[in-house]
Amino acid sequence: MAKAAKLPVSHTNIISDGRESWIDKRLKKKLGLSYGDVIQIKSKKKTTVAVVWEAAMGDDKESIRLDDLMRHNLGIKVGDMVSVRKVPVRSARSIRLRPPRGQKFAASENFPLYVKGRLKERPVIKGDVIPVSVSGVMLNLTVSKVEPLGVVRIADKTEVVVG
Repeated sequence: MAKAAKLPVSHTNIISDGRESWIDKRLKKKLGLSYGDVIQIKSKKKTTVAVVWEAAMGDDKESIRLDDLMRHNLGIKVGDMVSVRKVPVRSARSIRLRPPRGQKFAASENFPLYVKGRLKERPVIKGDVIPVSVSGVMLNLTVSKVEPLGVVRIADKTEVVVG
């Protein structure tokens, strides 16, 4: 298991739909991370996962840049500390997503295939909130179950259930 590092959170202006994080080149090397690695990010309250990208030159050297959705998934704000470590990722056999409580929507039987196409190759963990655009409206789906347990990536053979 990779060693964890404590890092302060910085803001990013890049909109990433909550799947990427940005880390300075030197810090990335120090942590043994490469472009495209999947990391687990833990706050005091929650855990999520993200893909590592290299921060632009001049960005904060000893921090991790996270977008609004990622910070929301973690229940944190800019300046809070998080624990970061590289994690292995397995292909998901199945994933269950649920719409926000109280929100009802009529979806076609092909809706899970549409969602799967939008999320393909994305790393997720139970509890993540994932935005999916549906007819110009953003629907925030929550990952309520993954199989196998842990960090998974939506793959061609993954069964996606919405509801």
